[in-house]
Amino acid sequence: MIEQHRPWRFAQMVVYPICAVLLAAAAASGGCSSGGYFVSGFDENGWLTTELGPDSTAHAVAIQSDSKIVAAGSAYNEGHYDFAVLRYQPDGFPDTSFGNGGSVLTTFGSDVWGEAIVTDSEGRVVVAGGERLSPTQGVYLARYNADGSLDATFGEGGKVTTSIASGKSMTVGEDGKIVVVGDSGKDIWLLRYTTDGAPDISFGGNGAALVAQGHEFGPAIDVAIQPDGKVVVLAEVGDVIYGFDPMLVRCHPDGSLDAAFGEQGVVVTPRSERDLARANFQEWGLVLPDGTLVRSLNKRGEALAIQPDGRILVAGSITGGDSTDLLLIRYNPDGALDTSFGIDGQVYSDFGGGTDWGRDLTLLPDNKIVVAGDSDSEQQPSHFVLAQFHGDGSPNLAFGNSGQVSLVSSDRSVDIAFDLAVSQDGAVLVAGHRLRRIAGGAFMSDVILARYGLSASQTGSPP
Repeated sequence: MIEQHRPWRFAQMVVYPICAVLLAAAAASGGCSSGGYFVSGFDENGWLTTELGPDSTAHAVAIQSDSKIVAAGSAYNEGHYDFAVLRYQPDGFPDTSFGNGGSVLTTFGSDVWGEAIVTDSEGRVVVAGGERLSPTQGVYLARYNADGSLDATFGEGGKVTTSIASGKSMTVGEDGKIVVVGDSGKDIWLLRYTTDGAPDISFGGNGAALVAQGHEFGPAIDVAIQPDGKVVVLAEVGDVIYGFDPMLVRCHPDGSLDAAFGEQGVVVTPRSERDLARANFQEWGLVLPDGTLVRSLNKRGEALAIQPDGRILVAGSITGGDSTDLLLIRYNPDGALDTSFGIDGQVYSDFGGGTDWGRDLTLLPDNKIVVAGDSDSEQQPSHFVLAQFHGDGSPNLAFGNSGQVSLVSSDRSVDIAFDLAVSQDGAVLVAGHRLRRIAGGAFMSDVILARYGLSASQTGSPP
């Protein structure tokens, strides 16, 4: 089962610099545990919080075939950030047969994030990631056996490092080969590895393909593989004046660009008049020396999914004026916007004003679409949200409150979502981190999971 990382970059810029400054204070005030972690299973409201040192987060979550839950992210450990992998029983209690009481920390010699996770039928776990907040580039992979030990048959002692780009997301093809998307400056790279972690020399040049190059390109974000083996990359394009828009790139299985997709393999999502009407020009408009009014707008893609019919879904956000709404876009297989979806191929979802981010999405067996994210406003701190849509983009009014669910923790902590997974029994799991103040005025970031039924009533037991 594959669960892909849902981009974390906005929370990174806002939250983690605060945490980094206060790590020493958190440890001094009792926030740092040595060995193991504290967890008590899902509570009656469906929450599960895990303390893994003074600063930890879950960027990805997957559900194994035996219903055990595996989360991957990062944790601060003895002066640096490591891959953090945690496995839970279905009820949320730690699986003590995995690693050290249910958790594993893996060091690469620099500060790293675990960004994406894959599990297989043998119970093995593959985690991919990149550098945390460093200009140094690196794609990092680790494969774990079912007991949490590193798999010595993978890479060197269970680990792989490639210095060509910073790893952002991962997926695995039906042949078991691992595909990672990353970026280096403004260049976007695809890398493919064989099942034992070696570069796949049949892909691109020696296992790497440069799929986009130029100053106007933003970071790589997500990657998915179509049933025909073609690879789709989500990135963004733009600048700080005009704003940013989602960009898709599609490659053949050998890493070459697919000229039948968009313009020579690249699609830049067009801006509709409906998009541009959101801008408050007194606040967002810019007049160039020739009198031209620039309509600045940010449309950010955060997650990618491919439907069985080949249509492509992107979840993210749209910001114009003083508001940010959750955004869902659908493209036809040729890269054109699917005008049968929402309005001109796009759906906005407003959770009541403020800032709403779509972080990840998944397709349900009945073709409904679930998007997880977070929302904050002057009245409420950042909290988890879910939205569910029919196949045409209309909200599923039977889900939660007219298609939406918002959940604010009782202590009004700051919760940021990154990933979601849906179990075979219909439970929706959302993973991320919770930032809260502890004794002495310092902050601690903990791994947080929330479980919902597909009716969107949050529950401490599977629906």
